Amino acid sequence: MVTTSLNHKTPLPLLPEVLLRGGLPRQAILMNLPWDELLDALAVDLSPFERLLNAELLTYVGNPILRQASVGGLGLKVLKAMAKKALKLASEPLMLTQDLSDVAASAVSPSLTLQHLQRFYASLGDSLHTLTFTGLEQSSYFQTVEALISLIETAYACTPVEHIVIEVVSLPTDLLLVVSFAILKRCPNLRLTWRLQLQGFAPYHNDWIAAHRAGYTETINAWQQSVTSIFALRTLRETQKQSLGAAVRLGIEVETVCTPENESFLNQWYGFVLGVLCPDDWKLSLAPTPQPSEKADRLNGLLPYEATFVTLAQQWEADWLETGAWQALQPEERYKHATSWEQAHWVLAVRTLRNRLASKASSGIASQQPTGCAAGIAGGYLNTLGVLGGCEAFVRASSEATSTVGGYGAIQLAQFNGLSVWHSTQANLMRQLSGCASLCGNCNSSTQQLLPTQWLSVAHWYEVWGIQQGLMGNTKTKPQLDATLPEFVGHA
Repeated sequence: MVTTSLNHKTPLPLLPEVLLRGGLPRQAILMNLPWDELLDALAVDLSPFERLLNAELLTYVGNPILRQASVGGLGLKVLKAMAKKALKLASEPLMLTQDLSDVAASAVSPSLTLQHLQRFYASLGDSLHTLTFTGLEQSSYFQTVEALISLIETAYACTPVEHIVIEVVSLPTDLLLVVSFAILKRCPNLRLTWRLQLQGFAPYHNDWIAAHRAGYTETINAWQQSVTSIFALRTLRETQKQSLGAAVRLGIEVETVCTPENESFLNQWYGFVLGVLCPDDWKLSLAPTPQPSEKADRLNGLLPYEATFVTLAQQWEADWLETGAWQALQPEERYKHATSWEQAHWVLAVRTLRNRLASKASSGIASQQPTGCAAGIAGGYLNTLGVLGGCEAFVRASSEATSTVGGYGAIQLAQFNGLSVWHSTQANLMRQLSGCASLCGNCNSSTQQLLPTQWLSVAHWYEVWGIQQGLMGNTKTKPQLDATLPEFVGHA
């Protein structure tokens, strides 16, 4: 069992029988198992990727890409954005989320090509710090190794981006390995993070993907594929430390969305992620609050899944700041100064959302508007049709005839000049509604609302500084495991 900072023991989860093959006793899935036995217990087979893990990837690796160095880093970018905000001017985006899926694409409005995106990236100015790609599984073009590497290299060459995050629902493990090695070799000083979406244990996660992802077939065990990718990426990072030089620039994260459907077992899932999968971090998100329900459905003003989120968020934060459980799982160099600042922002984002829920519980108001939202100021969103906006919710609302909010415009109509659309009259009108429109009350977005807002707040930076000092000074203590585990109960 994993001892957590809340002074209670989180039992390791019920696991399906398929994960327990290999002749090991059922209670053998412990964090202190030998590596080979742990992989065998989890049905993780890395032998098909032996050549990739040994870095025989010369086909995809050339000379490093040269680009103009970013002056001042995140600090200077934030100061410039703050100054423009004080003058009531819109800064260039610091954080951009780009949806690559073809779900909304049509023959009339084709998806953006790499040539289009090259022109768009080159127009974004000198402020971009973090670029997040989503919807890769539903992209007809960027799902190949060559296309994805070209996309990342184009963004790296044309912008001052320092951190690229790729959200993954179900992608082949070999694709992740080849792209990781090539980008780390060819894009000096770029941090690449794979954020794997895992909504729980295998049966629930695979059912969730079948219900929410077009094109998914039951012949693909998405859960097993993602777990294999986690261990393959961890292996690549360890085996290539010398040749890559700075292997810590490869990040591995697991993200789970707390919903009414999975909240009953998320406590066990957190113990499994921390004690067995051991990624760099676990990003806990919260599904938007549904329409106000009867008071009988609420516990102290919160829905049951919202109360679960509050409890888990407190435990996750304490395991960063008090027990040091997460730091103990990572290489020492992973916690250098710059990285701890970014983690501190995430801790504050989750804390802010948790406090917002506590305020809702005390006031009894079903939804509350976030204050001072920086979507459209520091954070932006681009969909696959080329519509640029402050956040995903506003851009999606553009298709509704009665909507009073929407995107800022299509970059195609501005010759792919992103800043031309970003500073347009339509953008200035929509930007005034960020945080105060009717659909903002249910916003729980970290990348498009909470994090950009923190970056432009002096008060938030002071709080982040305190969190960062706690991260840097925390003693690393590995989670303690109880050897007397009950037998796992398998299920189909």
